[in-house]
Amino acid sequence: MPFEFWKRLTARRPVVTPTGTYTDVRFPPVDGGYRSFEWNVTPRTDPSPDGYFWSNQFSFERGDQAYCGLQTHNAEFGGKIAIFSVWSAIAADGPGFADPFGGEGTGFSVRVAYDWRVDTCYRLSVSHGHDDTSARWWRAQVTDTSTGTSANIGSIATRPTWGRLNASTTMWSERYSGPMNTCGDIRHSVVDFTDPTADDMTVAAINLRNHLADPPTCPNSRIEPLPNGSRHRMGVGSEPHWPG
Repeated sequence: MPFEFWKRLTARRPVVTPTGTYTDVRFPPVDGGYRSFEWNVTPRTDPSPDGYFWSNQFSFERGDQAYCGLQTHNAEFGGKIAIFSVWSAIAADGPGFADPFGGEGTGFSVRVAYDWRVDTCYRLSVSHGHDDTSARWWRAQVTDTSTGTSANIGSIATRPTWGRLNASTTMWSERYSGPMNTCGDIRHSVVDFTDPTADDMTVAAINLRNHLADPPTCPNSRIEPLPNGSRHRMGVGSEPHWPG
């Protein structure tokens, strides 16, 4: 095929990308912000080896953004992990990976190998740890609710001028890796996000709003309401086409 013809042909091909799924969570306004957020993540499928991230994203008063959740694959650990990251953070400490990140902004991330299982409910939390003269520390952990066993994901330090947590979060699904030429190549991901609370589960969310990425790309993403939460699906209808 002549190069110029191939270039024109490939330039006309649409970019194939999954449509993200989102649940916006709102808590009652509170003076001084919240000390912690907690929420449940229950994977209903395992779309490995494709990379999926089931995350909760939030922000700090007078500060930047953060996210925390479960992933199907991570290069440092070669498998499933739990992760907590904060943009514009200044330090990190933890039992696994605890280092700066770059690319889409800069900050610090902590990650641990975590062999989550399908149909098991995991309670994730991010809470205010301690302050010192140079930083304000935040700690993330994950608890297997079927056994009550908790794992420390790690701690991240923000500037002391940052406040506590703002009164809204967004729980979302992202497919971040794996070969894909058509929307049918998206491995089926199903995950439940439920029971978001704040301040050690003493404050319940007052509003949940589900929506897809706008504009949508691949048409095979769905969100279904659940009691006090939602079910996020990506790759709907692609299950029979999985190789292997």
